[in-house]
Amino acid sequence: MAVEWRFTPDDVARLRFAFSPMWELVASLRVLRAPGRHSLHLPWLRAVRPRLREADLRDLFALVPVNGYIPDFLTPPPGTPLPDFAAELERVRATPPATAYEEIVWVQTPDTAALRRFADDPAEGVRRVADQLRAYWAVAFEEFWPGIRALLEADVMWRARTLAAGECASCSPTCTRGSPGTATGSSRPRAVTMTATSAGTASSSCRAPSPGRTSG
Repeated sequence: MAVEWRFTPDDVARLRFAFSPMWELVASLRVLRAPGRHSLHLPWLRAVRPRLREADLRDLFALVPVNGYIPDFLTPPPGTPLPDFAAELERVRATPPATAYEEIVWVQTPDTAALRRFADDPAEGVRRVADQLRAYWAVAFEEFWPGIRALLEADVMWRARTLAAGECASCSPTCTRGSPGTATGSSRPRAVTMTATSAGTASSSCRAPSPGRTSG
């Protein structure tokens, strides 16, 4: 199902591009689970997989299935153009238990036992997930982040310049939470068409390269 979002010129003028280290981290969990779909990132996967043998990622894998909805509290929209992982982690950790519970019930995962454990005590579930995200970042992502960040900063700059030049069609497709789209540029209201997902879209966060692009 396609959803068309129409933006007036004033709306387009207020668009801002940003990236999120938390989103990149969460998205990389799908690379771990389905490497065949992400061959570009195999060098990163080969580098980090041995380090993860003792890591407890069960809750993360349960909440981030290979396909489908990811709870929104795991990927809060960035509050600044250049967000910090520690700040985003604190936002995840501060998720109200009721909000987390409402969101996890939409997740379709084969590990239903992990979801039940989370649902039984959402406050503890949020704490456990935040701890696992922090540990996963330290083991598999932190050393790669400077290179990823450089790519993302360049991408944001290019998109902002393209938008300022009135070429919205070429800069907007990836600026959703995993939802590809296109835009038309003219003096009329601009239309962005994107594939609808159960997770919705977030125009403040751009998809960007995952860690494999920086590891060779």
